[in-house]
Amino acid sequence: MAPYGSSGSGGSTDLGLQGSTVVVTSAGSGIGATAARLLGAAGASVVLVGRREAVWSYEGQVHAGLGQARGVR
Repeated sequence: MAPYGSSGSGGSTDLGLQGSTVVVTSAGSGIGATAARLLGAAGASVVLVGRREAVWSYEGQVHAGLGQARGVR
């Protein structure tokens, strides 16, 4: 495993989030939704918080990136 913050093969950065839980606010659209997907792909369990029903649709996208997600409205 690459040291924290360094690029491994393939140019991705290991953020050291495997096994962590992250809360993302405004996860129903824009930067919040993108951050949730990226954090899930980095191995974090993501709690998505937002006013829009789209929060639940992003749960599936985070799961597809092999992360765990739960939407909260």
